[in-house]
Formats: sequence, structure tokens, C-alpha cells
Amino acid sequence: MQSNSDDEKLDDLEERLKVARQEYEDDYNPKPADNSHSEGASIAYEFLSYVIAGGLLGYGVDYFFDTSPWGMMVFVTFGFVGAVKRANARTKAQYEKDDQISEK
Repeated sequence: MQSNSDDEKLDDLEERLKVARQEYEDDYNPKPADNSHSEGASIAYEFLSYVIAGGLLGYGVDYFFDTSPWGMMVFVTFGFVGAVKRANARTKAQYEKDDQISEK
């Protein structure tokens, strides 16, 4: 049979192991970082790419159909409108995601 001192030693060992495991979990399993900054940068790059793509399409239309500058103006405008709509949708989705996380 075990004496009281042995039981106390086992309890102490279990407590120290519990603390050590928790410290290990905190150090080696970090919580995921907030990705709002990278999401915002992604939205900005996507916005820019929509406008550039519209400009390139407009340039191509102007080049092949000799409609300069109307093709470029129309397609840059389409690219800008599409970029605004897409950025708005992604921003709303990010806000909803952040709200769900903050409610937990």
C-alpha cells in the first residue's frame, strides 16, 4: 500500500505535468493569427486587377476595331464597376465572418 506521502507526491507530479502540458500547448500550438490585413490586401489587389483587365480588354477592342478611345473608356468603366461590386461583397463577407468570431 502507498502511504500519504506517496499519494501527495503523485498528486504533486500530476499537477506539475498538467501545468507543463498546458505551457507546451500554449507555446507549440499557437492560436491562428488574425488575417484581416491579408484579406484587405487581397481585396485591394483584386480591385486593381479588375480595372487593369478592363483597360486591357478596352485596348484590345480599340486596336482591332479602330474605336479609340471609346473601347478603353467603356471597359475601364466596366472594370471599375465590377471591382467596386466585388470589393463590397468581399468586405461584407469579411465583416460577417469577424462578427461570428467575436460572438464566440
